Amino acid sequence: MNRSEREKRLESALVRIEKWFGEFPATNQFWDETKERPMSYASCYGSNGEREFMRDIARKALEK
Repeated sequence: MNRSEREKRLESALVRIEKWFGEFPATNQFWDETKERPMSYASCYGSNGEREFMRDIARKALEK
């Protein structure tokens, strides 16, 4: 991978991490049986889960 590709990958990861909200995948968990109220990522996995998700974005961006 050349330097330009790596810089683009790192910049993309930083933008996602800075944005934080709206970057988490759907959990496919719901608050009730009607499936009208989806549970947020934070509700399912807590703040540590959110941080780990973002750390994973950073780890993948830093891979060589």
